[in-house]
Amino acid sequence: MTDLSTTYMGLSLANPIIVGSSGLTSTARGVQEAEAGGAAAVVLKSIFEEEIASEYAEVLAEAKKKGMSLESYDYYDYEIRGDRIAAYKDLVHEAKTSVSIPVIASVNCTYSREWTSFAKELERAGADGLELNMFFLPSDLKRSSEEREREYFAVVERVRKEVRIPVALKISPYFSTLAQMIQKLSKTGVSALVLFNRFSSIDFDVEKLAVTAANALSTPAEIAAPLRWVALMANRVGCDLAASTGIHDGTAVIKQLLA
Repeated sequence: MTDLSTTYMGLSLANPIIVGSSGLTSTARGVQEAEAGGAAAVVLKSIFEEEIASEYAEVLAEAKKKGMSLESYDYYDYEIRGDRIAAYKDLVHEAKTSVSIPVIASVNCTYSREWTSFAKELERAGADGLELNMFFLPSDLKRSSEEREREYFAVVERVRKEVRIPVALKISPYFSTLAQMIQKLSKTGVSALVLFNRFSSIDFDVEKLAVTAANALSTPAEIAAPLRWVALMANRVGCDLAASTGIHDGTAVIKQLLA
């Protein structure tokens, strides 16, 4: 049988197929099924700081509606955050104890100060590696593209100083000079770059006059962007490259390996 073994982020893998951060990896059971299906590693579904902030905002809104003092709700920010992190650490632990393949935690933060605290917590939980699912919205008119791009390097530097496990950086294709950005980020000491993030899309229900979700699930056509950029940047970076989204069958896997 052909030897498909490889390494990723310094981790030994039986083959180059990793189940990416998704609903498939949101439970220990899902991780077990991924291993049974032949995956060589998994990236757990991301913990999103934005969701924690949103939950806190809902608590405050409800309190305000009831006419209660918002000052007494300050501690809820820490309580909600603590509960979410604790639950995610439990997921890391359960996944690690139920499979033999590497388990990589995934973090997406809104505020730069939280990346390191989340990273340290997940390292303590036993994650084999950490994927920083990073994207800063370009909709802030007060920040230039240069300022936003500097933030990527600053966060990577801080996280790498705080953890000893390998770190991967998952990025979007939305940079003014994507090839240069990929190359520069690859030389920051990250163990891998993941091309690319996949974002939630919105639509409008014109009958109900409501905002709705669109394209919740990926399609095979989405392989085009990572296929193109893996091919363009292969052997031109200082770390591993992983392709993400649109890889729905064996043929798509082969295409990415050829890239």
